[in-house]
Amino acid sequence: MWDQMKSTAIRQGLNMFLKNGYGEVTALQFDGRERTLKMQLMLNGESSSIEVEVGRFEPEMEGDDLYVRLSEVRISRAWLQALVQSRIEGRRFKVPAALAGMAKLVLS
Repeated sequence: MWDQMKSTAIRQGLNMFLKNGYGEVTALQFDGRERTLKMQLMLNGESSSIEVEVGRFEPEMEGDDLYVRLSEVRISRAWLQALVQSRIEGRRFKVPAALAGMAKLVLS
């Protein structure tokens, strides 16, 4: 049940970030113990949803800043999979300030 509440909070936070022209997260499943994430995205311009699985994520604190490192990412679109593998997977990204407060609570 706790992971369901966190899933809802993560989905709402991501949708706040994506609402400016990107699309929306239509479904999200979070597993805090295994540190995995599965979601469906309906991106603007797409005719069907995109499936995203994060096999592992690692939150990292540096001072007051929150960073996240994603690995084992699988996406249902080949071109997005290639983009993620070359630009995102395994790298550390700062969580935007607008999402960091909520993210710290959810990921703790």
